Amino acid sequence: MNNNGEIKPKNEGSKRLFENPVLEKLSHTHIAIPITLYSLAGLGFGMYAVAYTHLSVFLLFFLFLVGLFVFTFAEYWIHRGFITWRLIPNHKNDFNM
Repeated sequence: MNNNGEIKPKNEGSKRLFENPVLEKLSHTHIAIPITLYSLAGLGFGMYAVAYTHLSVFLLFFLFLVGLFVFTFAEYWIHRGFITWRLIPNHKNDFNM
């Protein structure tokens, strides 16, 4: 809490992931970049599938949504499982009341 009684997160920045400055710079991306890349790849493969397979557009759209859902949760669990445990070794103790 600050002086006004407001609860604010303590987000003074992010911890360093890599000692290499190039890798460290590449690890900080805007959320629009992976979403755009995934969407463009899905659209390209979808156009290819419409042109060269017998799959319907509805099925391809459904598969795209399933892939987006799986990608979203895989990304979440990878970040939660590996990066958080590496950066905050005692993160389980942070939730004790």
